Amino acid sequence: MNKRNTLLVVAAILAAGAGLLTFNYLSAANKRVATSPPRPVLVAVADIPAHSSINSTMVNVVMRPSSDVDPSALSSPTDLSGDIALGPIPAGATITSSNTSKDEGPAVALHLIRGMRALSIPVDEVRDVSGLIQPGDKVDVIAVPPRVGSAAPSASIILRDITVFAVGGAVEPQTTGTPPPPGTPPTPNVPRSVTLEVTPSQADLLAMADLNATLRLALRAKGDRSGTTQDLVFSTQTFAAPPPAAPAAPAAPAAHPARPTWSSPVQIIDGDQIGEPDNSGSTR
Repeated sequence: MNKRNTLLVVAAILAAGAGLLTFNYLSAANKRVATSPPRPVLVAVADIPAHSSINSTMVNVVMRPSSDVDPSALSSPTDLSGDIALGPIPAGATITSSNTSKDEGPAVALHLIRGMRALSIPVDEVRDVSGLIQPGDKVDVIAVPPRVGSAAPSASIILRDITVFAVGGAVEPQTTGTPPPPGTPPTPNVPRSVTLEVTPSQADLLAMADLNATLRLALRAKGDRSGTTQDLVFSTQTFAAPPPAAPAAPAAPAAHPARPTWSSPVQIIDGDQIGEPDNSGSTR
Protein backbone atom coordinates (compact mmCIF):
# COMPACT_ATOMS: atom_id res chain seq x y z
CA MET A 1 0.00 0.00 0.00
CA ASN A 2 1.45 3.27 -1.02
CA LYS A 3 1.60 6.38 1.10
CA ARG A 4 -1.44 7.98 -0.54
CA ASN A 5 -3.72 5.05 0.16
CA THR A 6 -2.54 4.98 3.75
CA LEU A 7 -3.53 8.59 4.25
CA LEU A 8 -6.97 7.95 2.77
CA VAL A 9 -7.56 5.04 5.12
CA VAL A 10 -6.51 7.08 8.16
CA ALA A 11 -8.77 9.97 7.12
CA ALA A 12 -11.69 7.59 6.69
CA ILE A 13 -11.12 6.10 10.13
CA LEU A 14 -10.95 9.56 11.72
CA ALA A 15 -14.13 10.66 9.96
CA ALA A 16 -15.94 7.56 11.12
CA GLY A 17 -14.79 8.14 14.68
CA ALA A 18 -15.93 11.77 14.62
CA GLY A 19 -19.28 10.76 13.26
CA LEU A 20 -19.66 8.12 15.95
CA LEU A 21 -18.83 10.63 18.68
CA THR A 22 -21.32 13.15 17.28
CA PHE A 23 -24.01 10.48 17.13
CA ASN A 24 -23.39 9.44 20.70
CA TYR A 25 -23.49 13.09 21.90
CA LEU A 26 -26.77 13.83 20.14
CA SER A 27 -28.30 10.60 21.41
CA ALA A 28 -27.33 11.47 24.98
CA ALA A 29 -28.72 15.00 24.61
CA ASN A 30 -32.01 13.74 23.23
CA LYS A 31 -32.16 11.22 26.02
CA ARG A 32 -31.63 13.94 28.63
CA VAL A 33 -34.37 16.09 27.06
CA ALA A 34 -36.71 13.15 26.91
CA THR A 35 -36.08 12.25 30.55
CA SER A 36 -36.35 15.93 31.85
CA PRO A 37 -40.02 16.49 32.71
CA PRO A 38 -41.48 19.89 31.79
CA ARG A 39 -42.56 22.26 34.51
CA PRO A 40 -44.70 25.42 34.51
CA VAL A 41 -42.95 28.77 34.70
CA LEU A 42 -44.13 32.37 34.65
CA VAL A 43 -42.96 34.62 31.83
CA ALA A 44 -43.65 38.32 31.31
CA VAL A 45 -46.35 39.06 28.73
CA ALA A 46 -44.97 42.58 28.15
CA ASP A 47 -42.12 44.70 29.46
CA ILE A 48 -42.45 45.24 33.21
CA PRO A 49 -40.90 48.52 34.47
CA ALA A 50 -38.64 48.49 37.49
CA HIS A 51 -40.22 49.03 40.93
CA SER A 52 -43.73 48.25 39.64
CA SER A 53 -46.15 45.80 41.23
CA ILE A 54 -46.58 42.53 39.32
CA ASN A 55 -50.02 40.94 39.02
CA SER A 56 -51.44 37.91 37.22
CA THR A 57 -52.43 39.94 34.12
CA MET A 58 -48.78 40.77 33.44
CA VAL A 59 -47.53 37.18 33.23
CA ASN A 60 -48.33 33.94 31.41
CA VAL A 61 -47.76 30.30 32.39
CA VAL A 62 -45.69 28.23 29.93
CA MET A 63 -44.27 24.69 30.09
CA ARG A 64 -40.52 24.28 29.75
CA PRO A 65 -38.10 21.40 30.41
CA SER A 66 -36.91 21.40 33.98
CA SER A 67 -33.28 21.29 32.83
CA ASP A 68 -33.73 24.60 30.99
CA VAL A 69 -35.52 26.44 33.80
CA ASP A 70 -33.92 28.59 36.47
CA PRO A 71 -34.42 26.83 39.81
CA SER A 72 -35.74 30.10 41.28
CA ALA A 73 -38.41 30.53 38.57
CA LEU A 74 -41.94 31.12 39.82
CA SER A 75 -44.53 28.66 38.57
CA SER A 76 -47.93 30.02 39.60
CA PRO A 77 -49.61 33.48 39.54
CA THR A 78 -50.45 32.94 43.20
CA ASP A 79 -46.73 33.27 43.92
CA LEU A 80 -46.93 36.96 42.92
CA SER A 81 -48.76 38.21 45.99
CA GLY A 82 -47.25 41.64 46.66
CA ASP A 83 -44.22 41.11 44.42
CA ILE A 84 -42.29 44.09 43.06
CA ALA A 85 -39.97 44.10 40.04
CA LEU A 86 -36.45 44.82 41.28
CA GLY A 87 -35.42 45.91 37.79
CA PRO A 88 -36.82 46.04 34.25
CA ILE A 89 -38.14 42.65 33.14
CA PRO A 90 -38.38 42.33 29.33
CA ALA A 91 -41.26 40.56 27.62
CA GLY A 92 -40.76 36.78 27.50
CA ALA A 93 -38.33 36.75 30.42
CA THR A 94 -38.87 34.29 33.23
CA ILE A 95 -40.21 35.64 36.51
CA THR A 96 -37.91 34.47 39.29
CA SER A 97 -37.31 35.19 42.94
CA SER A 98 -34.09 36.90 41.84
CA ASN A 99 -35.75 39.63 39.77
CA THR A 100 -38.73 40.14 42.11
CA SER A 101 -39.12 40.75 45.81
CA LYS A 102 -41.78 41.21 48.45
CA ASP A 103 -39.86 44.15 49.84
CA GLU A 104 -37.05 46.13 48.25
CA GLY A 105 -35.51 47.01 51.58
CA PRO A 106 -34.14 50.56 51.22
CA ALA A 107 -36.97 51.59 48.88
CA VAL A 108 -39.02 53.29 51.59
CA ALA A 109 -41.94 54.01 49.26
CA LEU A 110 -42.80 50.32 49.46
CA HIS A 111 -43.50 50.68 53.19
CA LEU A 112 -46.14 53.37 52.66
CA ILE A 113 -49.78 52.44 52.96
CA ARG A 114 -51.50 52.74 49.59
CA GLY A 115 -53.10 56.18 49.27
CA MET A 116 -50.89 57.80 51.92
CA ARG A 117 -48.08 60.29 51.44
CA ALA A 118 -44.75 60.81 53.22
CA LEU A 119 -43.91 64.45 53.93
CA SER A 120 -40.85 65.69 55.81
CA ILE A 121 -40.64 68.75 58.05
CA PRO A 122 -37.48 70.28 59.56
CA VAL A 123 -36.97 69.76 63.28
CA ASP A 124 -34.53 70.63 66.01
CA GLU A 125 -34.12 69.47 69.59
CA VAL A 126 -37.21 71.37 70.72
CA ARG A 127 -39.49 70.50 67.82
CA ASP A 128 -38.48 66.83 67.93
CA VAL A 129 -39.15 66.41 71.68
CA SER A 130 -35.41 66.23 72.40
CA GLY A 131 -34.87 63.44 69.88
CA LEU A 132 -37.23 61.02 71.65
CA ILE A 133 -39.50 60.51 68.64
CA GLN A 134 -38.94 57.24 66.78
CA PRO A 135 -40.42 55.78 63.55
CA GLY A 136 -43.81 54.27 64.27
CA ASP A 137 -44.66 56.72 67.06
CA LYS A 138 -47.85 58.76 67.03
CA VAL A 139 -47.70 62.54 67.27
CA ASP A 140 -49.89 65.63 67.15
CA VAL A 141 -48.75 68.52 64.96
CA ILE A 142 -49.08 71.97 66.52
CA ALA A 143 -48.78 75.13 64.43
CA VAL A 144 -47.98 78.55 65.87
CA PRO A 145 -48.71 81.25 63.27
CA PRO A 146 -46.57 84.37 63.20
CA ARG A 147 -47.39 87.34 65.36
CA VAL A 148 -49.52 89.98 63.65
CA GLY A 149 -49.26 93.41 65.18
CA SER A 150 -49.42 93.42 68.96
CA ALA A 151 -51.77 90.42 69.20
CA ALA A 152 -50.24 87.30 70.76
CA PRO A 153 -50.23 84.27 68.39
CA SER A 154 -52.34 81.27 69.41
CA ALA A 155 -51.14 77.68 68.92
CA SER A 156 -53.46 75.27 67.10
CA ILE A 157 -53.39 71.48 66.73
CA ILE A 158 -53.73 70.95 62.98
CA LEU A 159 -53.16 67.17 62.85
CA ARG A 160 -53.81 64.49 65.45
CA ASP A 161 -52.59 60.92 65.88
CA ILE A 162 -50.20 61.05 62.90
CA THR A 163 -47.77 58.16 62.33
CA VAL A 164 -44.07 59.01 62.21
CA PHE A 165 -42.87 57.37 59.00
CA ALA A 166 -39.16 58.09 59.37
CA VAL A 167 -36.77 60.05 61.55
CA GLY A 168 -33.92 61.46 59.53
CA GLY A 169 -33.19 58.69 57.02
CA ALA A 170 -34.22 55.81 59.29
CA VAL A 171 -37.55 54.04 58.82
CA GLU A 172 -36.95 51.66 61.72
CA PRO A 173 -36.54 52.55 65.41
CA GLN A 174 -32.94 53.04 66.41
CA THR A 175 -31.47 50.42 68.72
CA THR A 176 -30.10 51.68 71.98
CA GLY A 177 -27.02 49.44 71.86
CA THR A 178 -24.88 49.15 74.97
CA PRO A 179 -26.40 51.24 77.78
CA PRO A 180 -24.16 53.97 79.19
CA PRO A 181 -22.74 53.58 82.69
CA PRO A 182 -25.10 54.54 85.53
CA GLY A 183 -25.21 58.26 86.14
CA THR A 184 -24.17 59.16 82.60
CA PRO A 185 -26.56 61.75 81.13
CA PRO A 186 -28.13 60.60 77.84
CA THR A 187 -26.94 62.19 74.63
CA PRO A 188 -29.92 62.36 72.27
CA ASN A 189 -29.31 61.95 68.56
CA VAL A 190 -31.43 64.76 67.17
CA PRO A 191 -32.12 64.49 63.42
CA ARG A 192 -32.73 67.41 61.12
CA SER A 193 -36.06 66.16 59.73
CA VAL A 194 -39.04 64.01 60.62
CA THR A 195 -41.20 62.39 57.95
CA LEU A 196 -44.90 61.97 58.68
CA GLU A 197 -47.37 59.60 57.01
CA VAL A 198 -50.38 61.71 55.99
CA THR A 199 -53.26 61.76 53.53
CA PRO A 200 -53.01 63.98 50.42
CA SER A 201 -55.21 66.67 51.99
CA GLN A 202 -53.20 66.56 55.21
CA ALA A 203 -50.02 66.89 53.14
CA ASP A 204 -51.36 70.11 51.59
CA LEU A 205 -52.20 71.53 55.02
CA LEU A 206 -48.88 70.48 56.53
CA ALA A 207 -46.87 71.99 53.67
CA MET A 208 -48.76 75.30 53.94
CA ALA A 209 -48.36 75.41 57.73
CA ASP A 210 -44.65 74.59 57.47
CA LEU A 211 -44.09 77.57 55.18
CA ASN A 212 -46.11 80.08 57.21
CA ALA A 213 -46.00 78.91 60.83
CA THR A 214 -43.71 77.35 63.43
CA LEU A 215 -44.44 73.64 63.86
CA ARG A 216 -44.10 71.57 67.02
CA LEU A 217 -44.54 67.81 67.45
CA ALA A 218 -46.31 66.49 70.55
CA LEU A 219 -45.50 62.83 71.26
CA ARG A 220 -48.47 60.63 72.14
CA ALA A 221 -48.38 57.72 74.57
CA LYS A 222 -48.66 54.25 73.09
CA GLY A 223 -52.31 53.47 72.35
CA ASP A 224 -53.54 56.94 73.31
CA ARG A 225 -56.43 57.86 71.00
CA SER A 226 -57.85 60.68 73.11
CA GLY A 227 -59.19 63.60 71.13
CA THR A 228 -58.95 61.82 67.78
CA THR A 229 -62.72 61.80 67.31
CA GLN A 230 -63.04 65.56 67.74
CA ASP A 231 -63.16 67.59 64.57
CA LEU A 232 -60.37 70.06 64.03
CA VAL A 233 -61.75 73.48 63.15
CA PHE A 234 -59.30 75.86 61.59
CA SER A 235 -59.11 78.34 58.78
CA THR A 236 -56.50 78.27 56.07
CA GLN A 237 -56.05 81.97 56.74
CA THR A 238 -54.64 81.02 60.14
CA PHE A 239 -51.45 79.80 58.48
CA ALA A 240 -51.29 82.37 55.71
CA ALA A 241 -48.54 84.92 55.65
CA PRO A 242 -49.39 88.07 57.62
CA PRO A 243 -51.04 90.71 55.47
CA PRO A 244 -48.83 93.51 54.26
CA ALA A 245 -48.88 96.65 56.34
CA ALA A 246 -51.45 99.16 55.25
CA PRO A 247 -49.98 102.10 53.37
CA ALA A 248 -49.49 105.17 55.51
CA ALA A 249 -52.22 107.76 55.25
CA PRO A 250 -51.24 110.70 53.10
CA ALA A 251 -50.01 113.64 55.09
CA ALA A 252 -52.48 116.46 55.54
CA PRO A 253 -51.74 119.37 53.24
CA ALA A 254 -49.76 122.10 54.90
CA ALA A 255 -51.87 125.00 56.10
CA HIS A 256 -51.37 128.22 54.26
CA PRO A 257 -49.27 130.61 56.30
CA ALA A 258 -51.27 133.29 58.08
CA ARG A 259 -51.38 136.51 56.24
CA PRO A 260 -49.12 138.94 58.10
CA THR A 261 -50.76 141.87 59.74
CA TRP A 262 -49.92 145.01 57.88
CA SER A 263 -48.39 147.72 59.98
CA SER A 264 -47.31 151.20 58.97
CA PRO A 265 -44.90 153.44 60.79
CA VAL A 266 -47.03 156.42 59.78
CA GLN A 267 -49.67 157.64 62.22
CA ILE A 268 -52.57 159.81 61.13
CA ILE A 269 -54.09 162.33 63.51
CA ASP A 270 -57.63 163.24 62.58
CA GLY A 271 -58.99 165.58 65.18
CA ASP A 272 -58.96 163.61 68.39
CA GLN A 273 -58.48 160.25 66.56
CA ILE A 274 -55.05 158.70 66.12
CA GLY A 275 -54.74 155.70 63.77
CA GLU A 276 -52.73 153.92 61.06
CA PRO A 277 -53.57 153.76 57.41
CA ASP A 278 -54.72 150.30 56.18
CA ASN A 279 -53.84 148.72 52.84
CA SER A 280 -56.52 150.69 51.15
CA GLY A 281 -55.16 153.99 52.53
CA SER A 282 -58.03 154.62 54.96
CA THR A 283 -57.51 155.34 58.65
CA ARG A 284 -57.94 152.46 61.12
